[in-house]
Amino acid sequence: MGSFLDEEFDREGLGFLESGDIKAWAAHFDAYRVEPGDTSQDVSTPRRGITGLPTPGGPQGGTRETCNWIAASAAIEGRPSVIVDYIPVYASPVGISFAYSIL
Repeated sequence: MGSFLDEEFDREGLGFLESGDIKAWAAHFDAYRVEPGDTSQDVSTPRRGITGLPTPGGPQGGTRETCNWIAASAAIEGRPSVIVDYIPVYASPVGISFAYSIL
């Protein structure tokens, strides 16, 4: 099983953080569909994770980082942010972003 980093998904989502639109960010996350041929995200078998909760929706590999970005958007909802940098780290794979908002 390989790993997958969807930079386009990340960058589009960070655009919602940048504009302060939490609802669009959450909808973008919920609308995510695994690309055909992406074997890094097994969504064919419903299962429970180690927490006992159902496997979350959205991207399977970077879900935790994405949830952090959505939480940051919620904290500053309606206020624009500045995306300082986005670094795709294919060795993990994870997209790392640095942003700030003036409250």
